[in-house]
Amino acid sequence: MKKAKILFLTVVYLLIIGLVVAVILARALKFNPAFFNPEYQARYSTPEAAFDGIWESHISGDKKLYEAVLGHDLPAGLVWAPSPSTPRPKIEKVSRSKNSAYILGTNWGGSFEKVGGRWVFQNEEFGFYCRQIFRLFGIELARFQ
Repeated sequence: MKKAKILFLTVVYLLIIGLVVAVILARALKFNPAFFNPEYQARYSTPEAAFDGIWESHISGDKKLYEAVLGHDLPAGLVWAPSPSTPRPKIEKVSRSKNSAYILGTNWGGSFEKVGGRWVFQNEEFGFYCRQIFRLFGIELARFQ
């Protein structure tokens, strides 16, 4: 009986710790509110529009445009160079739910998230998956600066 109680308490503690870690990861990224005004909400009203913004920023080397598509500022020392020779993938399939989308293109795939009334590109960010788990329960954990 005592072993069962210890095992039960251990599982409960591990679940609590896992929940706390998931909340921390979900809130780690700070979105820039300047990228969520009505102009940006209209510009990136679909995941396809955010997809186009990604490739425009890559081809032109426009760091500010890439930050707008991400919805947050990039680190100050990051060098963003144009890649005009990079071919823009053609969208082959879009899988969309209420707050997330996945676009599959020619040799490319990427996740998008609806935050603050617009779509943003999620560049392999683990917090995205944590936020999606909480959204299943109607809890929004996206954080703005």
